[in-house]
Amino acid sequence: MRTCRDLLLGLAVLHVVSAETQSRPPHIVLVVADDMGWNDISWNNEKMYTPNLEALARDGVILEQHYVLPTCTPTRAALLTGRYPYKLGIQGHGIRPLEPYGLPLGMTTLAEELKRRDYTTHAFGKWHLGYCDVKLTPTRRGFDSFRGYYLGAQDYFTHMTPGGRTSPEIEGYDYRNYESVDESAKGIYSTTLITKNVLETIEEKSKQNGPVFLYVAFQAVHSPLQVPDDYRTKCSTYTKKRLKICEMAAAMDEAVGRIVDKLKEVQMWNNSIFVFISDNGGQVLYGGSNWPLRGNKNTLYEGGTRVPAFVAGPLLQSTGYTSSSIMHVVDWFPTLLSVTGVKSTLEDIDGVDHWPIIRDGTGDAPRSGFVYNLDRREKKLVGAIRDGDLKLIMRPSKAFGKWYAESEEDTETAESVDNTQISVLYNITADPTEKEDLFTQLRSEARRLSNTLRGEARLMVPSPSLVDEVKGYPSSLDPAGAYGPGWCTAPVWKQPEAEEPALNDQPYMADY
Repeated sequence: MRTCRDLLLGLAVLHVVSAETQSRPPHIVLVVADDMGWNDISWNNEKMYTPNLEALARDGVILEQHYVLPTCTPTRAALLTGRYPYKLGIQGHGIRPLEPYGLPLGMTTLAEELKRRDYTTHAFGKWHLGYCDVKLTPTRRGFDSFRGYYLGAQDYFTHMTPGGRTSPEIEGYDYRNYESVDESAKGIYSTTLITKNVLETIEEKSKQNGPVFLYVAFQAVHSPLQVPDDYRTKCSTYTKKRLKICEMAAAMDEAVGRIVDKLKEVQMWNNSIFVFISDNGGQVLYGGSNWPLRGNKNTLYEGGTRVPAFVAGPLLQSTGYTSSSIMHVVDWFPTLLSVTGVKSTLEDIDGVDHWPIIRDGTGDAPRSGFVYNLDRREKKLVGAIRDGDLKLIMRPSKAFGKWYAESEEDTETAESVDNTQISVLYNITADPTEKEDLFTQLRSEARRLSNTLRGEARLMVPSPSLVDEVKGYPSSLDPAGAYGPGWCTAPVWKQPEAEEPALNDQPYMADY
């Protein structure tokens, strides 16, 4: 029978362990899903099969209003720099296989900042921030190791990547171990392969002292829609493309479960913070669903930019709730640095620290608005901004700015809408599905928000319009036909010269 003295000694030991855990910088696991829409996760849609992710989310903090950019490359740039991509000139689209571009040099990455805090840093899976110059690749941007692929999409088994719409005749292999081509990856399903690489690194680093940063960027659930036979019994509710998306999500969910189990096995989980986000909304053309939100990947509507996200781990003081605080992907840079106990000293980032409110579940929300994105198309401004309840979209998408149906088979059927307005205004709190345009009723608010966007345009670096470079053809660089660096000079960031917006930025002023 335990005595009072035994109990007090036990409590003292627990206090010492807790104090030691809190005094050591925590391990950070940052997981990014690819093209996972609002309706593609089980806590938003019970028909999806993601039990491990849902258990982590419900035991942690679900981020109900987590925003990203509408496409892959811009979100990853924002995530790793804490800066709006329109200030870096990388806001326009996902980098094409033969496009001579990447995240500009001169930008400090999250991995570099963590290394200064004695972290070992490891990247897995999708990079998609440029590779044509070796200086753009992960191991030159702050990561100690990289196991993954440079480009934006590939066959899940062969890891072959076509040249895309602009160079459809080209195809090359794309999987790396550090900076070397890794042909041993051939034939292994992408989600399985990335998980294997992560588990090996956890096992290795568990034997060493010091905090670890794991950046795990899964390929799932991006097209092509491929999945091993093992996962074809998980999603009987769905058929056609939705079935594939559900099965691919189930495979990734199992992978996350294995990663967490491994962290527990090697005694790292109790001093870990686990973050999960998607990089943009779902792609309805390939079975993704953002229902009931409006729009699709590639749009500035909520369906393209508001995504599933949560934080989990034993270091959270308040758990099991859903946070309604607005959070943008740029915020992870200062937030994760704050987790280490040493806040960011960079003064020109756009992100704000959310760690106190995430950890404790109390306090004032650190942000009330943000810029969704800003760019020029045909010399005209395109963008969106939120301030409190109000959201203004300047030149909204005509092609995919629709309300897509919730369907067990077909996610492409959409309600016909009039997308001819130059600008639209919504109360995003009262109307999260963006049904009621308030532009004519709230002209003064629309004018204020549009003026703010035009002011931000003075800080914008226009995204480049580059043609594919034949020197990047895989066959010309590698005997095995792999994509690789050595055929461009990396862009270097420089402060744009502030200029007054051109008159063609203001055609909608006549509407006021």
